[in-house]
Amino acid sequence: MRTIRRTIITAAATAGTLDLLSAFVFAGMKGVGPIAVLHTVASGPFGDAMRQGGVGAAGLGLLVHYTLMTIMVTVFVLAATRLSFLTPLNTPSARSVTWLV
Repeated sequence: MRTIRRTIITAAATAGTLDLLSAFVFAGMKGVGPIAVLHTVASGPFGDAMRQGGVGAAGLGLLVHYTLMTIMVTVFVLAATRLSFLTPLNTPSARSVTWLV
């Protein structure tokens, strides 16, 4: 169980960070800053008022983002431990392909 928890935490942190960096870069190419991106994330569950928020709203967006990423990773990891057709994803060659993607 400790290995699964560690896998979930590591994968959620890695995927969440890469996803945010991608969002920041693409938004930045359109002239939108990282704080505005996080405001938009926070506005999903908490409404459009978050778009006018300050640093606190951006922090809430960060929390929402990593919470959602952790839920998605948890569902996948738990499914991968129970569904045999996902087992091949745990081979060295599959990990290499996943890393390249």
